[in-house]
Amino acid sequence: MERAIHFLCLANSYRRGGRCVAGINLATGEWVRPVHSSNHGALPAEWTQVGHDRHELLPFEVVELILEKPVPISGQPENWLLNEPGSPWKLVEQWSSEQKRSWLATNVSTSDYLLGTPHDKVSDDVVLRHPARPSLEVIVVKDPEFRVTSRPGGTRPQHRVTISRHKATYDLPITDTRFSKIAHEAASWMFCISLTAPNPGIENNHFKVVATARPLVDDLLAYVAPKG
Repeated sequence: MERAIHFLCLANSYRRGGRCVAGINLATGEWVRPVHSSNHGALPAEWTQVGHDRHELLPFEVVELILEKPVPISGQPENWLLNEPGSPWKLVEQWSSEQKRSWLATNVSTSDYLLGTPHDKVSDDVVLRHPARPSLEVIVVKDPEFRVTSRPGGTRPQHRVTISRHKATYDLPITDTRFSKIAHEAASWMFCISLTAPNPGIENNHFKVVATARPLVDDLLAYVAPKG
């Protein structure tokens, strides 16, 4: 079932053991989360470095990936096993401003709840009752509340954000690898929300995280968020 796809990156984030990358198969419009065969699925950071300058793969960049087979797990139906690359991922395209705006205009989620539920975490029992529910979505938020907290036993401070949705408020960690390098003054933001794999050490819960946080400024300024 091996296949080559053009993959539109929408998230490149930290996860235990490496990186979590997620995006869209441009041929089908479906979400894909490429995973490693070991290390609990985490990708080595060096795999996600692209281009002549070997920069970290960014949102709205397109790369060619070789996928082996679908490997869905509880809470993450979009997972595909990634062939170990014999050479760096091929950077195919960096999307233009117009391409970004066009994609956002038709793909931003306006649902009442993030990933279908009103809470920051989801029990594995709930996930198993809805096995096909997506674990990824892109939203636009006005005036999010950012803050930095201490991570118990961690080596890095943890960035978090409070998001007020239509019928719920969320307090989520930000795992975007470049968030600390971005100015936070913008009023409107694009977030990619991801649901983690189950954590057996914390009551078998899946946690919602902000895998991408990008201000809607400069080339994205003309995008108008949906009302509601």
